[in-house]
Amino acid sequence: MNFALTAEQQIIRNQVRNFADKEIALVIAEFDKNKEFPKLLVKKGFDLGFAQIPWDEKYGGTNQGYLTYYYLLEELARVDCSYAFTFAAHCSLGTGFIYNGGTEAQKIKWIPALASGEFLGSFAFTESNSGSDVRGTQTSAVKIGNEWVLNGSKCFVSNAPQAGCIITTAVTDRDKGTDGFCSFIVPKETEGITISTPYEKLGLNSVDTCEVFFDNVRISENALIGGIPGKGYENLMMVLDDSRIALGALGVGLSQGCLESSLKYSEQRKQFGKTINSCQTVAFKMADMYARIEMARLLLSKAAWAKDNQLPYSVYAAAGKLMSAILSVDAARDAVQIHGGYGCLKDYGIEKYYRDAKLLEICVGTNEVQQLVLARLLGCPVR
Repeated sequence: MNFALTAEQQIIRNQVRNFADKEIALVIAEFDKNKEFPKLLVKKGFDLGFAQIPWDEKYGGTNQGYLTYYYLLEELARVDCSYAFTFAAHCSLGTGFIYNGGTEAQKIKWIPALASGEFLGSFAFTESNSGSDVRGTQTSAVKIGNEWVLNGSKCFVSNAPQAGCIITTAVTDRDKGTDGFCSFIVPKETEGITISTPYEKLGLNSVDTCEVFFDNVRISENALIGGIPGKGYENLMMVLDDSRIALGALGVGLSQGCLESSLKYSEQRKQFGKTINSCQTVAFKMADMYARIEMARLLLSKAAWAKDNQLPYSVYAAAGKLMSAILSVDAARDAVQIHGGYGCLKDYGIEKYYRDAKLLEICVGTNEVQQLVLARLLGCPVR
């Protein structure tokens, strides 16, 4: 098992880092302040091929694998977690659902447009009364003739205003349990869809996250992902595994940004005649950050490598997402502490790391859900 990057992967990683440092870093404060989606900057990311990396060439991808994709997201999140989150939601959730479980016709129709950035993809799963509880899903899909009719609502849907299609989950037969759980590709302009104004959030402010309402939304029978009712739950579990790698990358990248900012500041800031990086209480915080970043990176790299090699990776993905989420909050808190009063000022950007990090402990499965998933994967019959 060798996680050393190939020459091509290292070139891609360096290109992404350069783009993040020279273009994203210059504008993120304004987009965060204005709670504005960075449309032109996202387009540049598409033009650079960010959304093509994980997918097969026949669907418009570059077939460079999930390990390369992991490092892409990490480098973006090192500078701006919001920007990285937009691509993580688009690829792992919006596109991944079709790539992992779609029919060949669905893949050919949708993935090239999503990979090229013709439009963003969005994923609608969470409901006001059911998050990780799949059995609590209330959104329904009823087959009428050669159409499916959707009714219900979803919350915490990212990328919805910019999306060209929304992948949504719904129940087709409530008596069948998870066998009645399905997923659909819904073109956003379909009549009956209403998208709310974006939420006012603690962090990830340049990601538009909304509620989506389906009122007698009629879609083609071909919109059922996989073409056969009952495949939605199995596909969802695979997509959630993939998204845990992606969200884990965001946590590691954010933590790396905290470490780099803290190292730079601490070697310049003086107290009592010495730079503060000579103080053990400061230096040890950064040493601990480094060690934990490397541990999380190795675990998530193992998950991505296993996926690329068609090996089981669910346990690594869940463990990596859990470790990364906890790490990111701790690293952001310590970075604020190291920067002292300046860490609380918007001009320094450190408090943004803190706000963004907290959301990583919640989205795509809370820390508690990751613990539950891990326990079950280890054979514990917990409920």
